Amino acid sequence: MFRLTRSIPLASLLFSAPVWAGDLTVVSTGAPVVVLRGGQVLGTTPFTLPDLNGGSMELGFRDAPMSATAFTQVVTVPETGGVRLEVNLAERVATSLAAAPSRPTQAPSAAPVGAPTPAGAPAVSGAPSAAPAAPAAPSGDIYVTSTPPGAAIFLDGAPVEAATPFVVRGVAVGKHAVEVRTACARAAASVSVANKAIARAELALVERPGALAVTGGAPNTRVLLDGVDAGKAPLSLPEVSCGQHSLAVRAPGYLEAKRDLNVQGYDTLNVVIVTDPAAPPTSVGPGPTVQMLLRKEEFGTLVLDVTPLETALAVDGIAVGAGPRSLEKIAAGPHTVSGELDGYTPASVDVTVEPDNLARVTLTLAPVGALPPPEAARSLGAAASIAKKPSSGRLAGRVALNVGVSAVGIGAGVYSATRFLAADEAYRRYLTLPTEQAAQAVYVNEVEPTRVQAWVGGGVGLLGILAATGLWITTDF
Repeated sequence: MFRLTRSIPLASLLFSAPVWAGDLTVVSTGAPVVVLRGGQVLGTTPFTLPDLNGGSMELGFRDAPMSATAFTQVVTVPETGGVRLEVNLAERVATSLAAAPSRPTQAPSAAPVGAPTPAGAPAVSGAPSAAPAAPAAPSGDIYVTSTPPGAAIFLDGAPVEAATPFVVRGVAVGKHAVEVRTACARAAASVSVANKAIARAELALVERPGALAVTGGAPNTRVLLDGVDAGKAPLSLPEVSCGQHSLAVRAPGYLEAKRDLNVQGYDTLNVVIVTDPAAPPTSVGPGPTVQMLLRKEEFGTLVLDVTPLETALAVDGIAVGAGPRSLEKIAAGPHTVSGELDGYTPASVDVTVEPDNLARVTLTLAPVGALPPPEAARSLGAAASIAKKPSSGRLAGRVALNVGVSAVGIGAGVYSATRFLAADEAYRRYLTLPTEQAAQAVYVNEVEPTRVQAWVGGGVGLLGILAATGLWITTDF
């Protein structure tokens, strides 16, 4: 029996001498199983290692990440034939089944039909009754990883519907383009796939900004990105940071339009400004497209009746004069009318102006210290109320309780986060240890206890935050 150290590459398992032994095929019962040799990952079931030398090797078998379910077993590959290994991780057993060689070490030469038979040799007659089955197309696997993990995988431009790290199986032999993407970063590589082999694509994601292209709109349409005037449409912004942004467009005779945008790295986001609500959606080029509608300004008339007559009036905070009046060319939509006069309580009322219509507002101010008359109360749409306030001592005690519970929740949350980081570090060491005994010791003594501490701390932190939230909401200031 021999052991393979971590420094020996996977390629050293392949046999290159003229004497052929066989293939090692590893399958599993239930979920896929990770197979290791000397601390190095050979693959995830099912997979096949072709053309192995005869002899014994110690293999390790593990479940999914953050699981202690694992065992090792010595497997013998015979000199004359292959081996099929069936792994049952739940029962910690791997069953070896001998398999006939897929090709002989020396193929016998067949005499042509009708050729003379050598003296003393048995006669051979007839031909095969059926043509041999067509061999399966050669293929291999690609193990795709990224830094950081969790990126979407694309193979030859098509999505794989999986995130890194992941093994893409059954890939045709030859060169392939592998790409990984997140919202803000990408990486790509060309990978050569060999038959019955596992190729690796280890990619480091690189972040880049996106771009914004604005087209359409009315004459003299201005574009504001995150409140900053970016220029007149149409325009192109080649470097826009990846993430959320606010876009506003303004044009004379039109209402301002706003929209939140999500800019992706490497991509151009197309914004099409339209002035016709019935216009069908359009696409202006590669990349996603969003549409913004500029609505024409519409106007109505606002008639203001006020008591006392000397009341100074304002619409949306803009002074319009004192006393009753009629205001034309008021933009259609919601507005707030307010009135002020010395010796009287200020009052305000909301009103909606319809396009090409007249809206009337009656505003009555009450003297300071007097209850507003019924007419004013109806105009304002509210009634006066007196609320009891808690005493300063009780309020201070309640605030102290709220702060204490909040501190407990936050402290437990921070403790949980530090424990999770410690568990992750211990688990990384567990995966890299060369022997199953050492790895199991690290898992039992470090990974599992630290993970339990993290979950307990997280639960206490969550309960503390929920309790503090309820206390703050119910506190009457």
